[in-house]
Amino acid sequence: RKDLLTKVVPFFEKYPILSSKSKDFAKFAFVVRQMEKSVHLTREGLVDLLKVAFSMNGAGRYRRLKLEDVLNSLESSETIRQTPERVKI
Repeated sequence: RKDLLTKVVPFFEKYPILSSKSKDFAKFAFVVRQMEKSVHLTREGLVDLLKVAFSMNGAGRYRRLKLEDVLNSLESSETIRQTPERVKI
């Protein structure tokens, strides 16, 4: 992430992409900067960043997983983490 913040993002901001990918790059740079601020460490922040990421690259029409599937997997893993451990006898 450090290289993305200090090298890649500044380079493409100095020398902008001239194709339709420029909007995707702006979203990418936003996500990287938000992750540097640890926004992704909260459930709400992670969901917000996932929504931005899934809006990139043609809204992900060629992705294996849909946004809803990823969000549902977050729910199930949250449930698993909150389940108390079994007591060994």
